[in-house]
Amino acid sequence: MCSYLNIIDLHDNSLTGPIRLTVFDVSDNKLSGPIPESGNLRRFNVSSFDGNKGLYGYPLGPMKSKELSVLAIVAIGLGSGLLSLVLSFMVVYVWLRSVEKKRGVEEEGKVQNMMPDY
Repeated sequence: MCSYLNIIDLHDNSLTGPIRLTVFDVSDNKLSGPIPESGNLRRFNVSSFDGNKGLYGYPLGPMKSKELSVLAIVAIGLGSGLLSLVLSFMVVYVWLRSVEKKRGVEEEGKVQNMMPDY
């Protein structure tokens, strides 16, 4: 819950001895944004930052694009085109069937009127 953590201030704690930060590990969290280019964070390797989907910059690499790939765009286009084609054929088929049925009923009435009653 430290989304706005910018500074860790350890002053006035009576700390003694040299500071030798050798391990820094924020892996497998939900951090996002760029890893600061200045400061000592650049000396830690990928495993220190890995597992944070929104985190980017050295040593992880550039920000991953959230845009659709060309393949996804082509698949969406072809899928929607095929769907509209199938729907169009279904509408035409249903319309033709209803017209044929209507004509069949009209023709049947004509034939019955022409037949003599026995």
